[in-house]
Amino acid sequence: MTGNTDTVDRGTITAQTDINIVNAAHPLAGGLTAGAHTVTTTAMDVGFGVPNSNAVVVATIAGDATKAVIYGYDTGATLIDGNTKAPARRVMFFPSNDSFAAFTADALKLFDAAVQWASGILPKPPKTSANIAWVSFHSADDKPTTAAQTAGFTTAPDAAYTALLRANGHQVTRFVTTGAPDTNVLNSFDLVIISRSVPSGDYQDPPETLAWNGLTAPTMILGGYVLRQNRLGFTIGTTIPDTANPITLTVNDTNHPIFAGIQLDANKTMVNNYANIVTNNGVVQRGISVNTDPVAGGGAVLATVGSAGDPTFGGMIIGEWKAGATMGNANANVLGGNRLVFLSGSREVNGGSGETAGIFDLTADGAKLFINAVDYMAGVQPSPAAPSISVSRDATGAMSISFTGTLEASDSVTGGWATVPGATNPFTVNPTEPMKFYRSRK
Repeated sequence: MTGNTDTVDRGTITAQTDINIVNAAHPLAGGLTAGAHTVTTTAMDVGFGVPNSNAVVVATIAGDATKAVIYGYDTGATLIDGNTKAPARRVMFFPSNDSFAAFTADALKLFDAAVQWASGILPKPPKTSANIAWVSFHSADDKPTTAAQTAGFTTAPDAAYTALLRANGHQVTRFVTTGAPDTNVLNSFDLVIISRSVPSGDYQDPPETLAWNGLTAPTMILGGYVLRQNRLGFTIGTTIPDTANPITLTVNDTNHPIFAGIQLDANKTMVNNYANIVTNNGVVQRGISVNTDPVAGGGAVLATVGSAGDPTFGGMIIGEWKAGATMGNANANVLGGNRLVFLSGSREVNGGSGETAGIFDLTADGAKLFINAVDYMAGVQPSPAAPSISVSRDATGAMSISFTGTLEASDSVTGGWATVPGATNPFTVNPTEPMKFYRSRK
């Protein structure tokens, strides 16, 4: 791939942090712009080579265009001896022994690009929607059960959840709850969600708990009654009061993706409410049924009721279990897939049918948490918003750049773009500074 003369044909340059992209159009550039890019957070040795003209050079030593740090020979290209043909793609990549631990985000992009170009295998595009199985009393959004119709429902009590899922781009198929689920069918979905609107008796006897706990598909559970020790065994007891008022949540793991975009106070409690007490046909419904006993199976409690004075205060609302966990029921079922408890949905009024339970009770923040949870469990990466940029001038003449994404600047509109260090939105530019061009990118 290069000649044999040390320090001339190949070698190492010490104490480097930057390299220079000279062929931004090639896939080996990883989408980075032409010009200097910082590739290590601390100064490191950088390897270089001098290939022949059959190679494509993508990056060089900063300040020395004769020494290539990223280059590749395509399949069939003649190598340095002028005779041998490359039997497959070959890439020279620059790091020294310890560089990878100090790689910047740009360096990781270059590494990924090198692997992808050399192998010819491109990553799958991110999944932006999920195929979801919704398990409920009700066979369709517009087909409530007879008992629910008798109580005045013209749509399924839990229809607002499935409508929210579809509004966020997901595909939803309803399945009527049963003690003998077709696990082969349910396991074919990206995510199974067990509604609050189900009878706990379908999740109680040994064959039933074995089937539901054995699902290999990721599964979310919205109702507390099926979680109890005498049902699926997610808790070690059966204590389950209802929320009496609108509630907030206190978050135990603020870095968990479920809580992205949710405003919390200094105590890690939601600033806005999570769920309300709902009314149907003029009748106030009971609240969320919350398991206040300790969890079983090594589950991680992610959020609890944060509203002091509520009967459910401190009880788990959101919790996570990994596949392989042993549950706390009499049969010690082992979970076949990952599980997320996300308690939501009203309880039926006293004397009413359980088929009227599960009315949507989430606030705007609660709905965001729900969609975050669905995306997390289904492995969905929502499409990021397109970057934006706008400029305004204040009374002093200073320029204010409002942007989303990453702010970059260049002395020329044709190239040399670099990230503006420490730029926050909005970014102020003094009009006495030298002229620059600015752009935003993802």
